Amino acid sequence: MRNESYCVFDADEVRSGTYLCTFERSKLLDYLPRAIDVQLIPDGTDAPASWKHYGIYTQNQIIDIVAPSEPTVRTSF
Repeated sequence: MRNESYCVFDADEVRSGTYLCTFERSKLLDYLPRAIDVQLIPDGTDAPASWKHYGIYTQNQIIDIVAPSEPTVRTSF
């Protein structure tokens, strides 16, 4: 989670969407191979090479999600 007040637009990143974004290329995806030990992931298949970066942009925060498959959003009442 990031505070949107301290984030700047990065022209090197490729994304689609406005408030719910899918990144084709991002600094976070570039950083993953250096940040995690793939051997600690149970199945280890293509991790993190095949992972995707999703962003949820709210009024004050940016929520970054990195996942091997598309996340599911559910509401609860």
